[in-house]
Amino acid sequence: MVIPRSWKNADAMAAMQDFLRQRPPRRAAIRDLMKELLADNPYGRRCAADLARLVSVREPGILHKYADALIDLVAELPGDQWQARGYLTLAAALNASTHAQRMRLTLLVRAIVEDERIALRAIALEAFVTLAVRDVLD
Repeated sequence: MVIPRSWKNADAMAAMQDFLRQRPPRRAAIRDLMKELLADNPYGRRCAADLARLVSVREPGILHKYADALIDLVAELPGDQWQARGYLTLAAALNASTHAQRMRLTLLVRAIVEDERIALRAIALEAFVTLAVRDVLD
Protein backbone atom coordinates (compact mmCIF):
# COMPACT_ATOMS: atom_id res chain seq x y z
CA MET A 1 0.00 0.00 0.00
CA VAL A 2 1.46 3.33 -1.08
CA ILE A 3 0.54 6.16 1.26
CA PRO A 4 0.66 9.69 -0.12
CA ARG A 5 2.30 12.36 2.05
CA SER A 6 -1.01 14.12 2.65
CA TRP A 7 -3.88 11.63 2.90
CA LYS A 8 -6.95 13.27 1.38
CA ASN A 9 -10.40 11.88 0.73
CA ALA A 10 -9.52 11.32 -2.93
CA ASP A 11 -6.49 9.27 -1.84
CA ALA A 12 -8.68 7.21 0.49
CA MET A 13 -11.21 6.55 -2.27
CA ALA A 14 -8.48 5.54 -4.70
CA ALA A 15 -6.92 3.20 -2.12
CA MET A 16 -10.33 1.66 -1.42
CA GLN A 17 -10.97 1.10 -5.12
CA ASP A 18 -7.52 -0.48 -5.56
CA PHE A 19 -8.15 -2.74 -2.58
CA LEU A 20 -11.59 -3.84 -3.76
CA ARG A 21 -10.39 -4.37 -7.36
CA GLN A 22 -8.24 -7.24 -6.19
CA ARG A 23 -9.82 -10.64 -6.52
CA PRO A 24 -11.20 -12.23 -3.36
CA PRO A 25 -9.96 -13.39 -0.93
CA ARG A 26 -7.58 -10.40 -1.28
CA ARG A 27 -4.96 -11.98 0.96
CA ALA A 28 -2.11 -9.71 -0.15
CA ALA A 29 -4.18 -6.54 0.24
CA ILE A 30 -5.42 -7.57 3.68
CA ARG A 31 -1.91 -8.61 4.75
CA ASP A 32 -0.53 -5.21 3.69
CA LEU A 33 -3.38 -3.41 5.43
CA MET A 34 -2.89 -5.29 8.70
CA LYS A 35 0.88 -4.79 8.50
CA GLU A 36 0.36 -1.03 8.25
CA LEU A 37 -2.18 -1.02 11.09
CA LEU A 38 0.24 -2.84 13.37
CA ALA A 39 3.29 -0.73 12.43
CA ASP A 40 4.64 2.03 14.66
CA ASN A 41 4.05 4.79 12.11
CA PRO A 42 1.07 6.87 13.38
CA TYR A 43 0.46 8.52 9.99
CA GLY A 44 0.49 5.21 8.13
CA ARG A 45 -1.72 3.67 10.79
CA ARG A 46 -4.28 6.49 10.43
CA CYS A 47 -4.36 6.04 6.66
CA ALA A 48 -4.66 2.27 6.98
CA ALA A 49 -7.41 2.64 9.59
CA ASP A 50 -9.32 4.90 7.22
CA LEU A 51 -8.91 2.33 4.45
CA ALA A 52 -10.08 -0.46 6.79
CA ARG A 53 -13.16 1.61 7.59
CA LEU A 54 -13.92 2.35 3.95
CA VAL A 55 -13.57 -1.21 2.69
CA SER A 56 -15.62 -2.45 5.64
CA VAL A 57 -18.41 -0.02 4.83
CA ARG A 58 -18.44 -1.30 1.25
CA GLU A 59 -18.16 -4.97 2.25
CA PRO A 60 -19.11 -5.48 5.92
CA GLY A 61 -17.29 -8.48 7.33
CA ILE A 62 -14.43 -8.31 4.83
CA LEU A 63 -11.95 -8.22 7.74
CA HIS A 64 -13.90 -10.53 10.07
CA LYS A 65 -10.87 -12.80 10.55
CA TYR A 66 -9.06 -9.80 12.02
CA ALA A 67 -11.88 -8.45 14.19
CA ASP A 68 -10.07 -9.34 17.42
CA ALA A 69 -6.92 -7.57 16.24
CA LEU A 70 -8.95 -4.49 15.27
CA ILE A 71 -10.64 -4.46 18.69
CA ASP A 72 -7.26 -4.84 20.42
CA LEU A 73 -5.93 -1.88 18.46
CA VAL A 74 -8.92 0.25 19.45
CA ALA A 75 -8.09 -0.52 23.08
CA GLU A 76 -4.35 0.09 22.74
CA LEU A 77 -4.07 3.24 20.64
CA PRO A 78 -2.93 6.31 22.57
CA GLY A 79 -5.13 9.40 22.78
CA ASP A 80 -3.06 11.37 20.28
CA GLN A 81 -4.03 8.84 17.58
CA TRP A 82 -7.71 9.61 17.97
CA GLN A 83 -8.49 9.61 14.24
CA ALA A 84 -7.05 6.14 13.76
CA ARG A 85 -8.91 4.99 16.85
CA GLY A 86 -12.17 6.31 15.47
CA TYR A 87 -11.70 4.72 12.06
CA LEU A 88 -10.70 1.42 13.68
CA THR A 89 -13.73 1.51 15.95
CA LEU A 90 -16.02 1.66 12.94
CA ALA A 91 -14.04 -0.99 11.06
CA ALA A 92 -14.15 -3.27 14.10
CA ALA A 93 -17.90 -2.74 14.49
CA LEU A 94 -18.47 -3.67 10.86
CA ASN A 95 -16.32 -6.80 11.14
CA ALA A 96 -17.16 -8.14 14.61
CA SER A 97 -18.83 -11.43 13.77
CA THR A 98 -19.51 -12.90 17.20
CA HIS A 99 -21.57 -11.69 20.12
CA ALA A 100 -18.46 -11.82 22.34
CA GLN A 101 -16.53 -9.56 19.96
CA ARG A 102 -19.41 -7.10 19.81
CA MET A 103 -19.70 -7.00 23.60
CA ARG A 104 -15.95 -6.47 23.99
CA LEU A 105 -16.07 -3.61 21.50
CA THR A 106 -19.15 -2.15 23.17
CA LEU A 107 -17.17 -1.67 26.39
CA LEU A 108 -14.54 0.30 24.48
CA VAL A 109 -17.15 2.33 22.62
CA ARG A 110 -18.74 3.34 25.92
CA ALA A 111 -15.44 4.92 26.92
CA ILE A 112 -15.17 6.69 23.57
CA VAL A 113 -18.59 8.29 24.13
CA GLU A 114 -16.99 10.19 27.01
CA ASP A 115 -14.15 11.59 24.88
CA GLU A 116 -13.83 15.37 24.69
CA ARG A 117 -13.69 15.28 20.89
CA ILE A 118 -17.08 15.63 19.26
CA ALA A 119 -15.92 13.63 16.23
CA LEU A 120 -15.06 10.62 18.41
CA ARG A 121 -18.37 10.83 20.25
CA ALA A 122 -20.19 10.83 16.89
CA ILE A 123 -18.15 7.82 15.76
CA ALA A 124 -19.01 6.05 19.01
CA LEU A 125 -22.72 6.58 18.39
CA GLU A 126 -22.38 5.23 14.86
CA ALA A 127 -20.48 2.22 16.20
CA PHE A 128 -23.20 1.59 18.80
CA VAL A 129 -25.86 1.54 16.10
CA THR A 130 -23.77 -0.77 13.91
CA LEU A 131 -23.12 -3.16 16.79
CA ALA A 132 -26.77 -3.20 17.80
CA VAL A 133 -28.02 -3.88 14.28
CA ARG A 134 -25.46 -6.64 13.73
CA ASP A 135 -26.37 -8.21 17.09
CA VAL A 136 -30.08 -8.17 16.23
CA LEU A 137 -29.49 -9.66 12.79
CA ASP A 138 -27.43 -12.58 14.12
